[in-house]
Amino acid sequence: MTQSGADDAVTSTERADLLTAPPSNLPAAATSFVGRERDVSAARRALTSGRLLTLTGTGGIGKTRLALRIATESARDYADGVWFVELASVADPALVSVSIATAIGVRTPEGGSLFDALVSWVHSRRALIVLDNCEHLVEACAELVTTLLRSGPEVRILVTSREPLAVDGESVRPVPPLVVPVSGAVSSVADLFSNESVRLFAERARLVKPGFDVGDQNAAVVATLCRRLDGIPLAIELAAARASVLSVEQILDRMEDRFRLLTGGSRMTLPRHQTPGRPSTGVTRCSRTTSGLCWRACRSSPAAARSTPQSLRHGRNHEFALLDPLTRPWTDRSWSSLIRLHPRRML
Repeated sequence: MTQSGADDAVTSTERADLLTAPPSNLPAAATSFVGRERDVSAARRALTSGRLLTLTGTGGIGKTRLALRIATESARDYADGVWFVELASVADPALVSVSIATAIGVRTPEGGSLFDALVSWVHSRRALIVLDNCEHLVEACAELVTTLLRSGPEVRILVTSREPLAVDGESVRPVPPLVVPVSGAVSSVADLFSNESVRLFAERARLVKPGFDVGDQNAAVVATLCRRLDGIPLAIELAAARASVLSVEQILDRMEDRFRLLTGGSRMTLPRHQTPGRPSTGVTRCSRTTSGLCWRACRSSPAAARSTPQSLRHGRNHEFALLDPLTRPWTDRSWSSLIRLHPRRML
């Protein structure tokens, strides 16, 4: 076969794939997906053996990106489509069902209700519905998910949230940080570049500084930087965005004020990943990357904010409230407040 004939065959195959591909509204990825192969495989198995999977974790850990990857790789398993529902901007719990119906394309029938139409749609469909950012709508999502799963025996639902829905049949999978280089380990540049967090930093840095590479001169600094950022994908991407104007050494030097350094980034960043201004006195510092929910919760639970122990203040989670040393004894109210914060991945 000639090269021209081979090209024609590939084009025909691609066209056939497009014609037979299940319907979907998954957004196209603007950047490469790095690492997490085991997480994707495990999640796909969980959706095969169960019908509801919730990915949990702190803001910026990569729940949405992982969910989209899982959905993309699973698309051909669902003849009636894979549907992505963004809930971050939905404030009214009553609009959750409307958001799902809109994403799928379900319309209100004449003389009927949109909710009933949605329930009717899932009844005979084999589809995957991805509900993204449910933490502020947990109760509404839990109720609706239960109804949809009962009505549609072939429907699967993938949820991202900072806390589980806590409904029957839910499988919960915490999303871990990316693997970071081991401190003190001597690795070749090739071995280091196989590390997920280093690869992510390098790929995102190349977007703003073509030709950027991890070599003998900067390998140790990049490894230290990724460790300092605890493998948090959003933090790594924000740091890499500074490579257009700063060297890796300069980025690391400025990490003492990392929450001031890691601001900005893409102007299209979703509001939940933008960095609000410094909160008023009462909390010394919250992660200014996705800190809004954490700050509001601590503000409403002053006992928890005042009583966070030393062991938690110096933990690795970027959504900890990093508080001034206080020696006040823990009270029942303090523990109660912290228990309320823990499922939301704030501790």
